[in-house]
This record gives sequence, C-alpha cells and structure tokens, in this order.
Amino acid sequence: MALATIGAGKIRAWDRDVIKKENLHRTLGATRAMIGMNKVAALAPMTRHVATADPFVFDPIEDWATTAAGLTGLKDCDIVFCCVDKFAPRVPLNDFAYAHLIPVVDMASWIHPDADGVVDAIMTHAHVWSPGVPCAWCRQTLTSYRLMREAQGSQQGIEDRVAYGLPVAETEGIEPSVLALNLAGVGLALLEFMQVAIKITVRTPRDLKLMLPEWELDESDLGTVDGCITERNTARGNSVAITPTS
Repeated sequence: MALATIGAGKIRAWDRDVIKKENLHRTLGATRAMIGMNKVAALAPMTRHVATADPFVFDPIEDWATTAAGLTGLKDCDIVFCCVDKFAPRVPLNDFAYAHLIPVVDMASWIHPDADGVVDAIMTHAHVWSPGVPCAWCRQTLTSYRLMREAQGSQQGIEDRVAYGLPVAETEGIEPSVLALNLAGVGLALLEFMQVAIKITVRTPRDLKLMLPEWELDESDLGTVDGCITERNTARGNSVAITPTS
C-alpha cells in the first residue's frame, strides 16, 4: 500500500499464506471479513484504492516468489522487496539480485526476550542486495550456521510462536502487534527504494537499522568479503543455477 501511495505504477505481490484471526492487529488493512482469504488477494482492492498512479496495476499471486515459477516472474520486476520470515528463501533471492541485476531490498524485524521472557530489545532493518553493495553472505544476514539451525528444526513449532521468537505459551496465546515495528522497517525500506530508483545520494546505504531501547539509527560498516561467490556471479543471468525454495 505504501508503494501504491507513493506512485508505483505496477506491483506484483507473492504470498501463499492466508489471513488468520491472529493477523488482524498485525496486518495493515486486514479485517475480520478477510479471515481465511489469501493475504495478497484480500488486500488487493484496498491497494488499488489508495494508488496514485494512473494507470495502476496490482497483480496478486497466491504462491511463494521463491519457487521456480516465482523466480521466473521476478525477472520481469525492476525492484524486489524481500519480506520473508526465514533464512532459506533469502538464499535464492540474494543470488537472483546479483545474477540478474535486479536490486532486492531485504526487510526484517527482530524481538529479543530476556531470560524471563520479557522483551528487552527490538530492531528492524532494511538493506539492498545489488552489485557494489555487500551481499547477504558478506553482510552475515545469511550464514551456514543460521541455515543449518533452521534446517535442523529451530523453526519447528513456528505456528506456536509469535513473531521472531517468543513462545505463544509465554504470552497466554496472544501474539503481540508488530505493526508499528514493521512500519518502521517499511520506512527504512522505502528510503532504500528511493535511493535505488532515483539516486538521491552517490552511495547506497548498506544496512539501515533502527534499534531500541537505544533508539538509534545505525548503518552497518561490514564490507564485501574477498572472493565472494555472489559477486563473482554478477550479471551472469540464467547461466547461474539458482535453487528455488517453497
């Protein structure tokens, strides 16, 4: 909806998930009447309603963007936003950005509980994957350890957990509203989007992070790792074998 409001003329949105009762206070525009509907299909009418571009096209796709078909569809996009929860889907999207020269703006939010299960810190960030900017591996967003933990089952029972780590059992089954946190991340992502689209400054920020309780906006200083395979595959297009995820 933010992209539609600021004048994007065509948006494709991939999501196979459906709106649940627990999503109503976490998803901008979601209503009780939408429970059980696919997320992007349900939010399509409101997105079209707030659009400022004329003509405007919104194409909701009820599937994941990291399937073989999804990755093919992404090649028609100018800029991609990555809003996934897990690490595995970020692997093909990171490869895709460099091989096909299509910038990907990655977004994520994080909530940290202390030993007693009380939230003591939150963070949201947005950064760009594109040639000339450190990739997800160089930035350490992706690491072999994180992927191993995820594959071995650190995500088991994710349906019984609230966003980013707190067990639902410790919150009496009530998921916290992360809308404010995610909207802050959307703001950072839109700043990155405008930089990529119209080059406001000479240099694209590497990784913008808003961290609380310090209330600090920080930019990572991690650079590109020597011999980065992702960088070596820049502009190789379909000659790079990108493994889909589902």
